[in-house]
Amino acid sequence: MTSLLLPSFYIAITTFHPEMIPFDLLISVSSSREIVPFPALMEALMMEVAFEALREASVRIPKSIGQAVSIIGALIIGTAAVQAGIVSAAMVIIVSLTGIASFIIPNFDLGLSFRLLRFPMMLLAGAFGIFGIACGMILIYVHMLNLESFGMPYLSPLTPPDRECAQGYVHTDAVVEDAEAADDGDRSESDQTKGRNARLGAKQRGGRRLKALLRLWKMTGLAAAIVFLAGCWSATELNNRAFVSVMILDSKNDEVELTLGIPLTNRLIPGQTGGTGGGSQRPVAYVTRSGRTVEEALQKIQGDIPRKVAFGQTHSIIMGSRFAQRGIGPLIEFISRNPFLKLNTSLFLVEGIARNKVSETSTTFERFFISVLNGYVRNHQILNTTVKDLMFSKANGGDGFLPILRFQAMEPSVKSDMTENVGTGGAAILREGKMIPPVFSPEETSSVRAAAGQLREYIYSVPSPTDGKAIGFYTSSLRTQIRPFKDRDGLGIVIRSYSNAGIIASDSDIDLSKQENIARLEKEIKKNRGCVAIVRNRQNPGGGSGRI
Repeated sequence: MTSLLLPSFYIAITTFHPEMIPFDLLISVSSSREIVPFPALMEALMMEVAFEALREASVRIPKSIGQAVSIIGALIIGTAAVQAGIVSAAMVIIVSLTGIASFIIPNFDLGLSFRLLRFPMMLLAGAFGIFGIACGMILIYVHMLNLESFGMPYLSPLTPPDRECAQGYVHTDAVVEDAEAADDGDRSESDQTKGRNARLGAKQRGGRRLKALLRLWKMTGLAAAIVFLAGCWSATELNNRAFVSVMILDSKNDEVELTLGIPLTNRLIPGQTGGTGGGSQRPVAYVTRSGRTVEEALQKIQGDIPRKVAFGQTHSIIMGSRFAQRGIGPLIEFISRNPFLKLNTSLFLVEGIARNKVSETSTTFERFFISVLNGYVRNHQILNTTVKDLMFSKANGGDGFLPILRFQAMEPSVKSDMTENVGTGGAAILREGKMIPPVFSPEETSSVRAAAGQLREYIYSVPSPTDGKAIGFYTSSLRTQIRPFKDRDGLGIVIRSYSNAGIIASDSDIDLSKQENIARLEKEIKKNRGCVAIVRNRQNPGGGSGRI
């Protein structure tokens, strides 16, 4: 299947479905296609034709030099084509893997069939994407259903089902009894069957073939109608897309200020023809426009960018504090009705003007700012709040939380044209879609993460119950259960936390061999670092009633 479908999948994904590619891989592939003047379909066809020409040439020239000519020719042509900007390096890899996979097929006729079918599958992928590949596979499968080999269906025993073949895999009493009854019936009807088969002439066999051919053409017409009525006509090449890595929203003069962070793929491969190159240039551009609504600001940005704005790789949205205080309801509505934005997009909050702080931030360990945010979420280092979480909170009448990004000045020893570095901070409370005080500290946010089941590991210290000196703990396997209850005094919730804690450092002289000291230490942990202790101090923010 690799020799048949690998180029088709590459064409379909890069032309129609780039959101299926991971962000870092997408940037690498898109960078390699920046200077390629041909669409992915034409690029693949040229490389496949060149590969097939080399294969046929190696067969017809003397065997002593045939293998050397094919290998050297492929290396020279592939390297020269990439350096000249005619094809991308990714396409050379795809065609090479396809050719290697075609040599693995042991049957020559089957390999030849795959080589011939590869081109129409590429055309379907270039015209209709993955949907075209699915339709092509359906046509191939329908054709295989109508094939026979020595009077037996080509796909037997998979289809049509064969009782005799099924008995070889499943042995039950019912199957054996049915098989014996069928054998008795077959013996009684054997003479009649032989006579009937003898009367079957070439006319009847030709009639069956004609019916099978008619069925094939009907299925082909049906598949073609489905393809042309599917509406999958949104083909856009990678080097004609502006991939939005992060959305930033601020409030300015009663308007929405929208900023889109777009990686500049033409600056990511130094030394290539047509690229600006150079490692000192920033690989991300921040485009900002203002409007009465998010849609209006987005339309202004799209009008100024020569490429199509694509949100398939947008995994994070950052909001300024003023925008959050006014209410994030319009943003949630915009995302829920936009088919290109995902409901699992992570939301973050920045105190002040988010655009200024994000654009002036240095990313020491990553190429892109979005990679830092994705790392925080992937490694469970920050409270992860998605659009879907806030939609559920709004529907259920509850509050939501927004993780806060903290920005601090760069150390003088770090050489960079940026002035600040990003880190994790506390969390803010959203009530009815608006930010309200108070703001949780990082320690309090850890308890919120524990209550939400997002805290996997935690390092902290508590004072010793004997001499007051610090004792460091490492907590793992943290589990939290939250249960509401109602009694005569009203409503309340019960929070139970279970974890495994081990001492990693201690300045105290406490004797842990005594059980009473361990009990006192556990009590001190619950008092100072338990989820209940911190949540109790922050219960009923902004009003409301209840008990912890």
